[in-house]
Amino acid sequence: MDEKKLKVPVPVEGVAGGRLNLPCDITSPISDDEVYLVLWYKDEVATPIYSLDARRGPLGQARHATNEPLTGRAYFSSIPQPAVLQIDKVSLEDEGLYRCRVDFRKARTQHSALIVSIAGEYISAAVVVVYGRLVDVSNTFGTVL
Repeated sequence: MDEKKLKVPVPVEGVAGGRLNLPCDITSPISDDEVYLVLWYKDEVATPIYSLDARRGPLGQARHATNEPLTGRAYFSSIPQPAVLQIDKVSLEDEGLYRCRVDFRKARTQHSALIVSIAGEYISAAVVVVYGRLVDVSNTFGTVL
């Protein structure tokens, strides 16, 4: 059986415009093991949206690479337990299924899945009346009061 398909996605909620922390356990079941590679995927896209490559050195000196849609908004931090992919300036487009894959030097590859939902919605009108005043709400999230 495919172990990856057996895991139930963990729900994670974020707020539009804020920061989202997506946890990924990078702890090996083998005590003297090392993380070699961490790959993040979104939805059914085959190309990673984020990667951390420690195959050529220690984890603290690993190479980070970000692809769309996270370019300039994401960073993987291995300091907290569990490690997290931090995504800034979260928007409704960030909703979806995220998968974290961790490759180790000795242990088998680990997979985890998260289902992300974002609170807040786009305001469709460019200008609204709030307490008798016209307010420009272009590119605004949530309620305007």
